[in-house]
Amino acid sequence: MTAFTWRMSVAALALIAASGAARAVGGEPAAEPAVVPLADIAVPIVDHGEVEGMLHIKAALNAGDDGTAAATEAALPMARAALLGAAAEQARLYASPQRAVDQVRLHAALAAAVRQSGIEADVLILQAVARPAA
Repeated sequence: MTAFTWRMSVAALALIAASGAARAVGGEPAAEPAVVPLADIAVPIVDHGEVEGMLHIKAALNAGDDGTAAATEAALPMARAALLGAAAEQARLYASPQRAVDQVRLHAALAAAVRQSGIEADVLILQAVARPAA
């Protein structure tokens, strides 16, 4: 288990524990997070004019609440265009089928692209894999 995966696991457990604590303290169930799923993103990894592989990303947007989720879903085409551009740039500059994907750098780039498109949501990267060309 990598250090990043371990930190993400700990963060997920902390969120689960916090939601349980909110239920216990307030007596009311905590609001479920409003997550907007995205279609898978696949962009080519190009080096010296040759396609070396593909960067595959599974992601979702954490809108925070249902009202923001509705606005996020309405702006999903703009968000997807921004995410595709950011993913292509990351694949061009930093991805390689021979190395692990830098999740921290990828998240920062995708989150910035979503913010620049005017959407108030955080990017949740579910999976990011660089695969060699077939």
